[in-house]
Amino acid sequence: MTTRTRNAIALGVAAAVLAAALVLFARTKAGHARTAAIDLVPYDARVVVSMNLDAIRRSPFGKFLRGDGQAPAGVPRSACDRDALDQASELAVWLPGDTPDQFGIAAIGSFVRDELIGCSRTTIARRGGHPSVTTEGDYVVVGDDDLGTDAARIAARADGVLLLGRPSVRTRMAAVGAGWSPSAAVQGEHAKMRAALGPADVVLTAIVDRSVRDAARRLVGEGESLFDGVNAIGVAADTSATVRVHARVWCNDASACEALKTGLEARRSAMASSIAMRAAGVAGLVEGARIERQDATVDVKLEAPARQVVDLIDRVARWGEENPARPRAPPPSGSFVVPNEMLPSPGSITAPAGSR
Repeated sequence: MTTRTRNAIALGVAAAVLAAALVLFARTKAGHARTAAIDLVPYDARVVVSMNLDAIRRSPFGKFLRGDGQAPAGVPRSACDRDALDQASELAVWLPGDTPDQFGIAAIGSFVRDELIGCSRTTIARRGGHPSVTTEGDYVVVGDDDLGTDAARIAARADGVLLLGRPSVRTRMAAVGAGWSPSAAVQGEHAKMRAALGPADVVLTAIVDRSVRDAARRLVGEGESLFDGVNAIGVAADTSATVRVHARVWCNDASACEALKTGLEARRSAMASSIAMRAAGVAGLVEGARIERQDATVDVKLEAPARQVVDLIDRVARWGEENPARPRAPPPSGSFVVPNEMLPSPGSITAPAGSR
């Protein structure tokens, strides 16, 4: 081998090493520049839910994010006086595909890391636990040693990124955030589903396995094999003054989607004709839903005033509560009286008469 050949090989190796270093540096910098919580979720997750909490707070649905213990205007609050949710602008929750009993949470917000870690230590100690603080790369991790090393812990980065999960889940989120592994926002089935649904305040995408299929059956009250041909489900919702919901289902083939469409239409008709559902305000919502099939997909779209949906959620949340005893004046003789009864629970409304 000549000197010129050896020099050329050495130069090629050096150039390859330099290129690799530049790529790694760029990917790490790019990871730290990420500003969306979904960018911290691994691409191979089973279920992903992302929420724009700032948009939700500005909407009528903000009441569900605000606690009753709001500090008076002008009174400063430390991290220990408020829930971390108050400081989060975006949130992503995901379930791994290989470990169904675990979950991960990623949040982006105005978190002050030292305050958050200090508050967490204080809270754990007050509960009688033994707080510990460690470092994992760019993250400071706090948890309770009494719960074991495999318990879920909080990991906070200096730039307002917060992770929550068990060690293996945190490691995967940190790798995605650093750019070492692709995120659900840009690669894989979740990225494709999110692109099809479009941007929204709340987006849920799920790769359908048996557990997701069973949950979908329970949600619509179907005990049949209606969802056996379903591969994936996505739902996107905007929480402005007019709520817009777009759900899409991806099926094995067109015939599976046609069967699903028929089943959903039958369920919609049953709910719309239910007196209980009309009294609850559900019938009016589902009647306006559009159900369409296009090849191997089914789309369900509906719009409704946000206040109407919020009232419905409040009403459903009170299902099963007992009415407080209130003295009532006797009705005039011969007048029509509406009984003051609570609606039955949602699961019993559409059940056959003989089964209730």
